[in-house]
Amino acid sequence: MASRQELWFNRPLEILSPGGGEATPSNGACVFRESFEAAIGGDFVVLTVGNDLRGDDGVGPYVARVLADRFPDRIFDGGQAPENFLGPLRRSKAGMIVFVDAADFGGMTGDIRVMAGDEVDGAGISTHAAPLGMLMRAFAEELNARVLLIAVQAGQTRLGAAMSDEVRHASDRVAEELARALGAPSDRKTRETES
Repeated sequence: MASRQELWFNRPLEILSPGGGEATPSNGACVFRESFEAAIGGDFVVLTVGNDLRGDDGVGPYVARVLADRFPDRIFDGGQAPENFLGPLRRSKAGMIVFVDAADFGGMTGDIRVMAGDEVDGAGISTHAAPLGMLMRAFAEELNARVLLIAVQAGQTRLGAAMSDEVRHASDRVAEELARALGAPSDRKTRETES
């Protein structure tokens, strides 16, 4: 019989809508925590991707800032050059790399998708020039690690734009769930005072 994790990886892509309503099978949404917990397992590190100067593309760096002080050895802000973190990720010896990035997968601004690395190529993912799926595959092979993407649907990524409220809220949820999985309580009040 397949484990819960194996079943998750074989299911279609899943979405958490920013409206915060109860997820039901009829609306195609899932609770982020359930799909994340089903996919994650063992020791993992987080590699964030993105550009703060391009509005909603700042998801990755935002999540990294929220978590880096609490988990300095497990959070890596790859910014616009995540490929430069191959060495530190190798030294971490983690069995899984969780990528966090903004994406354009056709959802509503602030939607969250959690997907395995082999699902990324066909999903129209990425707001960057280099294909994220290719990078994830390379890291998986080079580090002999599983890869997972937490993608937040971007609304706009033009230079100089601010992050949208929907994406900021989604980024906070992603950070909270990662903190929970990494073993620390949420610290939302601290983040809100810094914003």
